[in-house]
Amino acid sequence: MAVLLSGFLESRACIWDSDTLAMEQARFPGILDVMGGNFPRHSPEFYAWRIEHSRALMVKDPRNPALYDDLAVALHKSGRHPEAIRVMMDSLAITPNRYETLSNLGTFTIYTGDLPASRLWLQKALAINPDAHFGREKYQLWLVEHLMLRANPASLPEITEGLPVDFSGKLGENYAEFVMFRQGKISGWMKEDARGAALRGVLGMMLFADYQNPVLLEALGDILEQGDPRKNAVHMAEQAYEIARGFYGEKIATERLSRKIKEADSNYSSKEAPDLKKLKKGMSVAQAAGEALAKRVREDELKWIASGQDAGREFEKKYLGASTPTVRLPTGK
Repeated sequence: MAVLLSGFLESRACIWDSDTLAMEQARFPGILDVMGGNFPRHSPEFYAWRIEHSRALMVKDPRNPALYDDLAVALHKSGRHPEAIRVMMDSLAITPNRYETLSNLGTFTIYTGDLPASRLWLQKALAINPDAHFGREKYQLWLVEHLMLRANPASLPEITEGLPVDFSGKLGENYAEFVMFRQGKISGWMKEDARGAALRGVLGMMLFADYQNPVLLEALGDILEQGDPRKNAVHMAEQAYEIARGFYGEKIATERLSRKIKEADSNYSSKEAPDLKKLKKGMSVAQAAGEALAKRVREDELKWIASGQDAGREFEKKYLGASTPTVRLPTGK
């Protein structure tokens, strides 16, 4: 099950706690698994347990920032984002300018819709540790900026000053284009090493934040679709766009995704067009495997909780061992 990013145990991409077709799949192994949720992830019952477990430990150790992280992430994962933010603000009062706390705040405020605040928290975090997550955290900051420009092309004049209005709009339309722009590249294809780094950033957010988030799925599609047609992954990009379109609620987003699907498909002649049946079958296989794995994890976590064991530690021992395989991503020019 090739599903996890290299450095899974070390990275904690974008949130911090103690847990912390044939050719395309050959070049990008495991990405369908990530899109389908076929990787170890906690059950809702685990996060309910962790909330109570962390609070109990904090009574004895009220200044331990790692416990605040665990509590805040569990609240966030339970959909209680304002509470998670309050916990992190309490932690920040005890330990100011701590990278992990600032990074968490940058993530949680996205989910409350406060993108300007998220941007500020992420900028503060990266000022402390610019190489966070092996240089991947900046892709979350760039995603926030990309979304701000999508909502209002004039929202970031310090970035877009002097650019034509239509170009600013383009930066809010396609995440890969925005990443290239932030890296000083305004034309041409995304190189393979740049694509690999961007994929690590987005896949990390999907693994540790929300693999079903339509914004992340769309960003993933943008990166997969970009680049040399001999090296990109238009078929997989189309699948990411299809899934994202299903999760988006607003009409303007579904129209944008439909346009991207059409543009990606236009890269192929009718003879070369992707076999959608095979593509959808591969996605269905990954989703079914993900559901089965999630069921096994939930059963284990319920058992560990009922027996009074440390469910987080047991999960790590069973599911995040040294044998956990990785997603291999492109490198080179």
